Amino acid sequence: MLENQRTEIIKEKIKAKLEERSKLSLELHDGIANDIGALKVSLTNDNVFNAINISSIVNKIDKLYNEVRDWSHDLNPDKILDIEFSQLINSLCEIAEKKEL
Repeated sequence: MLENQRTEIIKEKIKAKLEERSKLSLELHDGIANDIGALKVSLTNDNVFNAINISSIVNKIDKLYNEVRDWSHDLNPDKILDIEFSQLINSLCEIAEKKEL
């Protein structure tokens, strides 16, 4: 019974992580993609580029770059799978040890 509970907990954790990834991917699409589109429009307009405009655009690009970089690290599936896999292996080892006793 305890083994089934642990398995269910692991499944729920995986499910929660996948849901979190889906929400983040939507935010990435709706947030960062829109920001990049706005930057593109501002660059393609016939605006006069001066040091202030260029600095502002570079700062926005830096912000977007850092957001994407942070999210890509957070969403690394190998990292998520490694954590869950190690928990699963630990659980299976405990089950095997109990059966040997």
